[in-house]
Amino acid sequence: MKKSVMDKYRNHLMSYDDLMQLYKEIGVEWSIDKFLREIGLDIKGLKDLRINGNKIRILRWNFKEIEEIAKKIKAELLQEHSHNEVIDYNEFQILYKKYAEYLSEEEFAMSIGSSAESLKNMKRNGAKIKILKTDKEELKQCAEEIEKKLRCQGYAYKKISYKEFLSLYEEYKNIMSEKEFAEILGITSVQRSKIKRNGGTVTIFTLSKDELSKLREEIIGFIIRNGYENKKVSFQDILNIHSNFKSYVDLEKFAQLINIDINQLQAMKLNERKEITIYRSENNKNGEGLKTKRRKKAKDVKGLITREYEPLDYTPMTYLRILVENGMERNAALKSVMIKFKLNKEQLKNLLDVELSKKEHSER
Repeated sequence: MKKSVMDKYRNHLMSYDDLMQLYKEIGVEWSIDKFLREIGLDIKGLKDLRINGNKIRILRWNFKEIEEIAKKIKAELLQEHSHNEVIDYNEFQILYKKYAEYLSEEEFAMSIGSSAESLKNMKRNGAKIKILKTDKEELKQCAEEIEKKLRCQGYAYKKISYKEFLSLYEEYKNIMSEKEFAEILGITSVQRSKIKRNGGTVTIFTLSKDELSKLREEIIGFIIRNGYENKKVSFQDILNIHSNFKSYVDLEKFAQLINIDINQLQAMKLNERKEITIYRSENNKNGEGLKTKRRKKAKDVKGLITREYEPLDYTPMTYLRILVENGMERNAALKSVMIKFKLNKEQLKNLLDVELSKKEHSER
């Protein structure tokens, strides 16, 4: 049979008269038996068709061909319809009308992402079906685009409420389900249910321990390459460095990765602390080694005081003097005084002011 004729009548629904007309149209010296074999019918089937007046599909599509046709139909329908649109049987028939000549209802239902069983329920019970579902490959590509876009907008490690989640989801609700969108953001079903039911927030786009470890290595590499190693930096410097990694972590998490605690970061934000060293190399004599020595010295001084001075009845200022005289740094000594005598910053300041006043009076 000529290919042009084959293509024209693939999977078409035809009556007995239609088949006889096609047999004449072919224009080749074929017997009726050979013609019927070519179109997937036999002589008995042709007789039944003539008697009962029904129609039959000829030259039926194979599974691979149906898949290709489904892609074409989906692309056509998506020009006027959305992913995951919900329709009833009347709306289904309107869509099907254009393709009814060469597709059965069941084939059309499968082509638009439904199933023969869903079609039966829709016809029998008035149920609705979801069509033009986003397939796995489309969903994967969409997920990559969403993550890239939201990370660039500063949502890495950001805490969001359910209301904020829905706001982000609005743009994609015709492409995927809430559950699928939540998974892209790294939100589990349990977490989504919890913030939906109880309020609160959930952190999105988090990284695993291994990923955080690798990211820290990248950050340290950047710090070294750009001359920040063993140097004191300002808050603006920290912001500038973070700008290269903000699509992975927020500022607070970034600070933690380079050993800046939240209080230090806050102090720099408020301009209470001007500069901080963000990374010291292991062989830096004034770096981590010195810090460790200072900690050991402070521990040794506390031990000395416990052994030799603890029995004495001393005031906070006497305790401070003893610590400093035995080699503890003043800032560390002040912290020890606050802890020892359960003082807050204001109370310690008042004591220091009184001590200073006494000293000035004695010098006059």
